[in-house]
Amino acid sequence: MIMKTKFFENDTRIYLNNVFNIGFFRVLTIITNFLLVGLIFRYLNSEELNGVWLTVFSIVTWLAVFDFGIGNGLRNKLTEAVTLRNIPLANSLIVTSYIILSIPTILINVAVVIFAHEINWVRLLNLNNHSLSNEYLTVFMIILTIFYSFNFYLSLIHPVFHSVSKSYVINFVQFITNLINVVVILLLLLFKVQPSLITLCLLYLGSSILVLSIVSINFFRFSNSTYRFKIKYYNRGLVREILKIGGNFFILQLAIIVLFNTDNFLISFYLGVKDVSSYQLVNKLLSIYTTLMSILLIPIWTVIIKYNINKEYTKLRKVIKLLMFAFIIISVFVWITAINSKFLIAIWVGEELDKIDFNLIMFMAIFTVVHIWCNIFQYILNGLNYLRIQMYCYGVAMIINIPISIILVLNTDLKVSGIILGTIISLSIPSVILPFYLSRKLRKY
Repeated sequence: MIMKTKFFENDTRIYLNNVFNIGFFRVLTIITNFLLVGLIFRYLNSEELNGVWLTVFSIVTWLAVFDFGIGNGLRNKLTEAVTLRNIPLANSLIVTSYIILSIPTILINVAVVIFAHEINWVRLLNLNNHSLSNEYLTVFMIILTIFYSFNFYLSLIHPVFHSVSKSYVINFVQFITNLINVVVILLLLLFKVQPSLITLCLLYLGSSILVLSIVSINFFRFSNSTYRFKIKYYNRGLVREILKIGGNFFILQLAIIVLFNTDNFLISFYLGVKDVSSYQLVNKLLSIYTTLMSILLIPIWTVIIKYNINKEYTKLRKVIKLLMFAFIIISVFVWITAINSKFLIAIWVGEELDKIDFNLIMFMAIFTVVHIWCNIFQYILNGLNYLRIQMYCYGVAMIINIPISIILVLNTDLKVSGIILGTIISLSIPSVILPFYLSRKLRKY
């Protein structure tokens, strides 16, 4: 216990260092991301092309669920190993996780090559004109899926950085990737390159794969003498343990993907792909506050795992109080931004979008506040390894989300706002139950 206490005496300093660096690089990432969205909008030069890009990309992000929770499971188990200074176990967890994840990655690539040709993408995306052929969209989907699958495989380095209290490196990687993309798309605009979804895909995801590869090689090969990626560290006995905790995260992750990544598809299918643009612009604008809150939450997950191992529950309660205060402050700014959103979007993308109505903005503001609230308790409960209650809450929310959204969009005049309202109603379940559950558990400590 003395050794553990000594190990954690600089815990606050490590956390604040993480928060500062995450904040610094996240601000740069937000700036470059806003530039990137505007540049992509200008490069594609078409609401329909932009709508296809946003819709298809959101659909492909569902592939992240096929890591079967391995990433988050690795994060929890690896943090425990690092905390206990069990380096051989840490290396085995890392290598075993990479090998396990290689299997679904390969299967995804094989499946998309075989089955992509069988889908009518024009009809699925509800395209009004035929400027994009089904053959073109098929090639685009294959390239996008293959590149994204490799991207999410290489992203397994993320839980490794979280576990060794270097979460800020992830934000550095995201910033560098965005910066590369901003420069590249500026060059496309400068040289008046023909708008192309395939070109955009190759550059956008190709840069991410390149940066993740360099960072991973650097971490395991050059910059760190403790953690090594060698096949000899593969431990078959850890597979079941990783998949067991990963399975809980898998169900939770699946529910969250359905909740937060189906709106684009529903809008495209029921209202038309052009309406995706207005939805995404408001969402991107207000999601800056979800991102800002994540600056505090990302390192909190690791800190809470450590506090739980050390039974430092007084510190845990102080952390929760600080998060509640941060939530109040950020919520105020969400509403200030929402009120001025039309003006801000006009500056951002370079044109006035009159079809962004008041209901869309207000419902998106409510969604953002509820989303942040749920995220706070999700991160805390993840760190405490209370996953089952989250599975139930988000599982029910996932089941009712799409039906409610469809009912609202078909039977009311809310249109896009109806789909957002459906998500808000679904999120009301975890937003109420998770705080109550955490409060009840903390009484026992």
